[in-house]
Amino acid sequence: MRRLAVGLGMLGAVGVARGVAASPGPADAGVAAAIARRLDATTGLVIDGVPLEVPVLRAIYAPRAHAPLWPRDRVLPVLQALRQAPTHGLDAGLYHLQAIERRLETPADEVLAERDLLVSDAVMRFAVHLYSGLVVPGRWSTEVALPPRPADPVALLLATSLATDPQAYLAALAPPAPAYHRLRDTLSRYQEIVRRGGWPVIPDGPSLHPGMRDPAVVLVRRRLRASDELPPSEPVDSPVYDAGLVAAVKAFQERHGLVADGVIGRGTRAALGVSAADRLAQIVANLERWRWMPEDFGERYVRVNIPAYWLEVIEAGRPTLEMPVVVGRPDRRTPLLSSRITQLTFNPSWTIPVRLAREDMLPRARRNPGYFRAKGIKVYGSWRDDAGVVDPETIDWASVGGGIGGLKLRQPPGPTNPLGRVKFHMPNGFDVYLHDTNAKGLMGQPHRARSSGCVRLGEALKLADLLLRDWSPERRAGLTRSWQTRSVPLAEPVPVYLVYETVWTDTRGEVHFREDVYGRDAALVRAMEIAARRGESRSRT
Repeated sequence: MRRLAVGLGMLGAVGVARGVAASPGPADAGVAAAIARRLDATTGLVIDGVPLEVPVLRAIYAPRAHAPLWPRDRVLPVLQALRQAPTHGLDAGLYHLQAIERRLETPADEVLAERDLLVSDAVMRFAVHLYSGLVVPGRWSTEVALPPRPADPVALLLATSLATDPQAYLAALAPPAPAYHRLRDTLSRYQEIVRRGGWPVIPDGPSLHPGMRDPAVVLVRRRLRASDELPPSEPVDSPVYDAGLVAAVKAFQERHGLVADGVIGRGTRAALGVSAADRLAQIVANLERWRWMPEDFGERYVRVNIPAYWLEVIEAGRPTLEMPVVVGRPDRRTPLLSSRITQLTFNPSWTIPVRLAREDMLPRARRNPGYFRAKGIKVYGSWRDDAGVVDPETIDWASVGGGIGGLKLRQPPGPTNPLGRVKFHMPNGFDVYLHDTNAKGLMGQPHRARSSGCVRLGEALKLADLLLRDWSPERRAGLTRSWQTRSVPLAEPVPVYLVYETVWTDTRGEVHFREDVYGRDAALVRAMEIAARRGESRSRT
């Protein structure tokens, strides 16, 4: 809880600062008067073309009789902190650096007042952005449901002003997770790669196999050398696809979630062809999403990384179970959310969502009136609990149209049920959940965005065993000897997080990228750029 302690946890000291009406000393009286004049303006406050957050600044300065907060010796470490914004993937232009620096050496009251207000506004923005992100998740996308991380800008600003070391205080507001700081190191590396001009573009072309000679091999070598993925001992100008380059390509494929066969086919060419600038943007987006995350994930939790198609159970900071998963396809995307697994249902029936009934089932029923009977899907006359079963072959499916939403379709438990042996209930507004699958073959494919939004598990019964670890294997096995539906509540619900992590750096320092299968990285970077242009501070969260 260190981040909370150094962040909003200083509210005791901040409350004192807010509650005591500080008075400016004689030397500051002129500066205080100038601050008051600035904040009393009815037309807003713009300094050097920068609009400041007047309501927040009034809440800060009015209880202090407009006494300044930032003597010069306190401004310098704050400037050092603000200059670190790009190392977090944040635009330093949001934090008034040049405007503050221009006012460092001028002692006039009006100039000192402007400097104080600029520093306060910049610190408030930077503190909020580090603590909870530049973009408000729920405003950015309806596909995100994470616990809010409201940040009190007045509290954060006053706590920074009271800190013995304001630079260290601000730095500690960033996520404490080691993964965040490893990603910051990666950001620095890729910023340098972009400054050096990036890497060559790999054009489309035929597959390259080990032993081949081709001019494109030279481009591959230069591409991997630019990202430090080709050892210095390997030549960069040889057109021969030799063993040394094959090893480098296989390592690249592994780090990009590709089949590590050493063949430079369409997928590998596409991954090699992503520009350094686009990779840098991915890193920036992932740092921002880390700032949305809770401070404490829990001692034991389930984590699904959507673009990696992977689930982990983390206990005491270490993975104790891992497995492949299938997630929503691009037109039925799995959301970002946090919830808790509260109950397991063994041998579940499947109530088909209206969208799937309309888009998937109805066209099949129109082509084949016996479709529902063949699949063992029961059709109910309505969604009422007492609705009766209707013979699907008596329905004119061609005329049903959108009205299929008024019918309830349910498939009973059994070998053909797509939910398999167990369903993991996790309350959320998207009606998504984790479940077993009867289509295990998909787990061996590298790209597994194939579901309708829920998460299919490669080893669902292993997860059930882990969550029900106080059960005997025999007791759990008894639930799967037949297809009788049984629900088992968890005595202690387990947190579950569906995250969207397309870039991460492992503990060995190796960087892993995954395809932005839903286009969320690009959309988030655009949202961050818009927020930066508007000068948003999130002070109203």
